[in-house]
Amino acid sequence: MESSDVVLLANWNDVNFAFKLAREAEQGDICVICSEETVAERMFFNDKCLHRHCFSCVKNHVKAKLDSGNVKFLTPELIEMWKQKMREDSIPAEERIYCPYPKCSILMSKTELSRSANEASDQSNVRTCIKCCGLFCIDCKVPSHSVLS
Repeated sequence: MESSDVVLLANWNDVNFAFKLAREAEQGDICVICSEETVAERMFFNDKCLHRHCFSCVKNHVKAKLDSGNVKFLTPELIEMWKQKMREDSIPAEERIYCPYPKCSILMSKTELSRSANEASDQSNVRTCIKCCGLFCIDCKVPSHSVLS
């Protein structure tokens, strides 16, 4: 024992994890389920484990869970987010209007908006939010400014 140099060794699990990351990085965008290479825009990435799943495999997984009646994997928050996204996707982009009031921000379509009975006229650009009933300018998409010149 002539040498007193200290040698630090990495934890074996850390070394295995580093090799796993390197292997996955070499593979590119390959779905870990079907092993098909897919463009990144058509894949889900898991931030925690870095696994990649193609849209098709995720869709099949969700379908299988729904067919079996097992929807416990979706939290109530995720279900609401999904409903909101489906609603948003059902409204053409040029028809989308969000309530300008921060505590509301509900998505509406221009065609479903009703005019406020007390300020409505044929030329009025004032609309009423379907959720909070706040008045806003449909042209500017801000709270109503009808009293301003």
